[in-house]
Amino acid sequence: MTLRDAWDEEAGDWLRFSGEADVFAWRFNLPAFRTLIPAPGRLTLDIGCGEGRIARELIQAGHTVKGIDGSPKLVAAARAGVPSVDAEIADAADLPFEDAAADLVVSFMALQSIDDLDAAISETARVLEPGGRLCAAIVHPMNTGAGAASYFEPEHLPYEHERDGVRIVLHDMHRPLSAYFEALHQAGFVTETVREPIPGRELLGVRPEAERWTRTPCFLHLRARKE
Repeated sequence: MTLRDAWDEEAGDWLRFSGEADVFAWRFNLPAFRTLIPAPGRLTLDIGCGEGRIARELIQAGHTVKGIDGSPKLVAAARAGVPSVDAEIADAADLPFEDAAADLVVSFMALQSIDDLDAAISETARVLEPGGRLCAAIVHPMNTGAGAASYFEPEHLPYEHERDGVRIVLHDMHRPLSAYFEALHQAGFVTETVREPIPGRELLGVRPEAERWTRTPCFLHLRARKE
């Protein structure tokens, strides 16, 4: 089963989980990620938009957003939400946009769930105008690497996650840190910023067990510019 198929199979559980139960996103990961994102420009593409969580925040901030996701169920949810996301079913490795169509691409917690990372990064570069930026958040490779047979080898790592009675199987591909940055380099990106966010009181107040992520990285955020 491809990662794309696996996520579509889990889409129903994801929609139940992605609301208030996902406090790591709403109280930690998303607020930190928003600080990376440039001001609204001509067009923002959301690669792996899911149910539209980051797209809606960008729309409300003034961005013109188009989203893609490989899951028909999640695309339907993105379109049905308020505000509605202009989303379509597509593969990140074969984007349905013209060359230099956008000045910004965001990918929030999706690149580790994409089957062909190199092709997805190459396609991202193609649809960005020169000087355009990619802002991405992923599960930190040190995090996924803890469960991998070898840190240096890619490995599909599905794992069960339950929060407030909502259960889901998350499908991630562990890749070493070098795989992401080599893909960016080969596609003509220059990395501007790399961040390893640390949870604060907003999350720790409701999830004290998240204290472990003050000592080891949970997520990785980056912003890169197309040369």
